[in-house]
Amino acid sequence: MTQLLAAEQALVDTHPQQSDLFLSIYEPQIAMQCRVSGSYNSTNQTVSFTSVSTGSVANITEYLFQVALIGTTEGADDKGRTWVRNATGTSMRFVESDHIDWASGGGDYITVLKYGEIISIFPRIIQNPGMPTDVIFYKVWDIAYTNQNANLGSFICMGGHYAGFVGDRVYYNAGDTVSLDGGVTTFAWEFEGGDVLTGTGEDHWVTYNVPGHYRTILTTTAANGTKDISIRYISIYDRPGQGSKTPYKSFEITNWSGSRDSYGYSARIKLFEAIDRTKIKDGALIVIFGEDYYGNTKSDATFGDGGDNIYRGNIKLVGYVDGETIQYNYDSGYVEFDVLSPTGIMQKTECFSVSVESKVTPTTWFELKNMNCARALYHYYRWHSTVLLNCDFNFGADDRYIQYFDADRESLFAAGNTLLEGTLKGSMVCDRLGKIWCESDVSVIDTASFILGTALTISKKDWIDQPTIERRYYNETSFIEMGGISFVPATAVSTALLCGTPGNAPAYHGKVDRIQGLALSSQADLNKMAGNLYAFKNSQYPNVEYKFRSSYWNLDIAPQEQIKITMAAGDSPFNVAWTNKSFAIRSIDRSYVDRTIIPRVGLVEITQGFPATTIVIPAIPPVINTEGGTYKSNPPTRGGGTTTSIFSIYDEHIYIGNAKSFDFVGPLVQATMTGTLATITVSITTGSLAGLFPSGTTLGDVGLAFPVYHNSVFVGNAQALNFVDNTGTV
Repeated sequence: MTQLLAAEQALVDTHPQQSDLFLSIYEPQIAMQCRVSGSYNSTNQTVSFTSVSTGSVANITEYLFQVALIGTTEGADDKGRTWVRNATGTSMRFVESDHIDWASGGGDYITVLKYGEIISIFPRIIQNPGMPTDVIFYKVWDIAYTNQNANLGSFICMGGHYAGFVGDRVYYNAGDTVSLDGGVTTFAWEFEGGDVLTGTGEDHWVTYNVPGHYRTILTTTAANGTKDISIRYISIYDRPGQGSKTPYKSFEITNWSGSRDSYGYSARIKLFEAIDRTKIKDGALIVIFGEDYYGNTKSDATFGDGGDNIYRGNIKLVGYVDGETIQYNYDSGYVEFDVLSPTGIMQKTECFSVSVESKVTPTTWFELKNMNCARALYHYYRWHSTVLLNCDFNFGADDRYIQYFDADRESLFAAGNTLLEGTLKGSMVCDRLGKIWCESDVSVIDTASFILGTALTISKKDWIDQPTIERRYYNETSFIEMGGISFVPATAVSTALLCGTPGNAPAYHGKVDRIQGLALSSQADLNKMAGNLYAFKNSQYPNVEYKFRSSYWNLDIAPQEQIKITMAAGDSPFNVAWTNKSFAIRSIDRSYVDRTIIPRVGLVEITQGFPATTIVIPAIPPVINTEGGTYKSNPPTRGGGTTTSIFSIYDEHIYIGNAKSFDFVGPLVQATMTGTLATITVSITTGSLAGLFPSGTTLGDVGLAFPVYHNSVFVGNAQALNFVDNTGTV
């Protein structure tokens, strides 16, 4: 979304206003139809085929994961759906398809569509045949690691799915595409059905003169040679009265709402026109598009969205059918179903757990080059899903380096959003055109009222009815303790940071909030985040709602922008006066009745706090008593004096001290350490290291970590040291 120009603002201020909305259900073309040849069980991923009746393997592109319908008759999917990896002249390979019960002896029908869906792609781990204690990781069943996590690709942004009329000029813009390695990206476009069939460069205008359902495919190549691909689906219709291939017009749309708390949009569609039931399927692509009239002026749809979605003002909602909600009413002659944003579909799609670690030079699938949150999300969605194949993906959060990324066995959405929320206080939100935005929340953005763009400036003339203003009189939060890790990939050094706000003591009202695990750049960074979050949680106006008198299609829940409100004390019953006060959009509900769009917008106050107080983390944490609980130690002895200590090894655990401090029973090894902290001599007095460590290990190879407390050494703290004297060899 973007702020309207003066001429556009004058247009949307013109009344009366009306909107004609149309419903598009994407109808994929058939890539190939054939029959299965041979017998297969649930573990087979590759099947032979024969009797091609429609299309050919030339229409199946490797790793587009095109939908394959498996049925007992041609075109049916009564045996289920799967997705094609690739195909040759005689065989077809799918993703893992254990749910398909293949007919004995063959004969099942396969219908491959020129269409992909948001699905998860499973990884695979096997035991290393050459080393039973080792494992080998694969992606998409059998893709071995070469350098995929060292040479990263791009988040493609090319514009959303589109529906319109014959003669429409559709604008594509890949200018917001971002290479994760920062290298130059080249573009190769394919436009099905357009007057332009191919192209290079960032942006293109394409005119569609024939009704039909088409694909636009963009392949990007980063400077390191890594290629990425993304697809958008285009539906072109005859205008009503000008042909037979028209969009659906007789429908109702209710519960049309989007919010940052639900991470996207949803709506209920009730369609009254006769329709082939096979078109209303789980995952079917829905586009609501329309034409707006302001007074006697018809909108030219050149405003409403910015970036890659510029000139898409006629697109009102993009989503997918939620199959669980489809209901047919045969008596009344209608079908109804829910439509969900891509993030809603992602919440219903589960994937296996994934874990990666940051490395300067990755050598395996579970290592990722100089990992930050953006790179972690690219790895996860590029190799474990088709999200990036189907959606524009914009990472706009204030990113930080992280050492580890661990996703549980959970939904595609939860894996990414949990990372953003836990490390950056951010979230993954889908706008109404289907683009996914990863952003830090307005609550922690420093100087947000200056940084965020202004989508709208309003006064009393812009709303109808009375606004709803929730006013907070007592603090919700009295104290926030916030902490996290600053990680430097080049040295693999992590520094723990901690702070408290509003200071060392809490406020007198509210609860205590503790937040840990953030990814940070510095202590100052942490202090600002905490201070801003404290101010936001205790804002004076946590919820404000306005019903606008104009449609304002430029307003959306993502990306985050602000609305500036001017309101005199007499403009509402709440007796508040604001002058260009900044609020951020949290939710938008739209009603469509009698060709009129009425948006109701929920807002939160944009606040600015002062930095929190640094909490110094002790250099030496409390010692853990092996018998349970903790105990305190005397202050450490510092300096260059000599010390003599005894240590013992029990069942591969090391205990330092003497028998009064620890109840030693049958030590495996006892030894003495003599000297200064700079030069330590180790001598074994009882037992040996035989069997405790791999063959050939010397004491010089065994790292101990210890501080010195009154001539006793405790293992498990501080930095690792190597012994100087290698007395004793296994």
